[in-house]
Amino acid sequence: MLRQYLRLEAFNTSGRPDSALALARALEPRDPLSPVLFGNETAALVRLGDFDGARAAVDAFLRRIPQHFGALRTGLQLAVRAHDRRGVRQYVTALDRNGALDPDLMNSWAWFDVMEGTVNDSTLERVHSAVRLSGTPESGLLHTQATVYAETNQLREARDVLAQYLDATLQSEPDGNTWYVLGRMAEKYALDSAAREYYARVNNENGPKDPPSDCYVLATHRIAALSAPRGKK
Repeated sequence: MLRQYLRLEAFNTSGRPDSALALARALEPRDPLSPVLFGNETAALVRLGDFDGARAAVDAFLRRIPQHFGALRTGLQLAVRAHDRRGVRQYVTALDRNGALDPDLMNSWAWFDVMEGTVNDSTLERVHSAVRLSGTPESGLLHTQATVYAETNQLREARDVLAQYLDATLQSEPDGNTWYVLGRMAEKYALDSAAREYYARVNNENGPKDPPSDCYVLATHRIAALSAPRGKK
């Protein structure tokens, strides 16, 4: 089996996800509890763009090992990507029950609220917990914290954390993440013209074959909202 596992890893790392998927599924009956087979199967499905298939693989593995951390984590990431609120709650509840919510997962959960427009006090508490547990927050977590502060009208705090984000990323010029937070802050100050200008500076930083970057999607939605007739924002 070791030789087969090495072939499997090689298929996935060399850009042959179709071969990796076929081999993983051929080996699965011999070792249905193998995290290696599960990880390579889901990785191959994601590379092939079959996200529904990846979710099905996660759920099948969790039926065999209900509290497996890697499967729960992968399921959460896929649910966030699919904007599946019920799935997100399902996976984070299981992770939390097992004491397995690390700062990265808390950040993903909070950012999901941002993307869904459902930021609330619980979102802010999760961000605070993630920052506290991480010790030295990485840039993505700082950006989430600044965004959540802006969404909850804590604009001075949003400004201060955004400055930390800029320091952490060593930027010479603001990036799309920065412009988005500045746009939200401008909106909260009722500076709609400035907000439009800032949102317009948020570029899609992903490749043409990838989904648009999150902040680009959010900025596009905010520009549309600001252009809507008053009362429909």
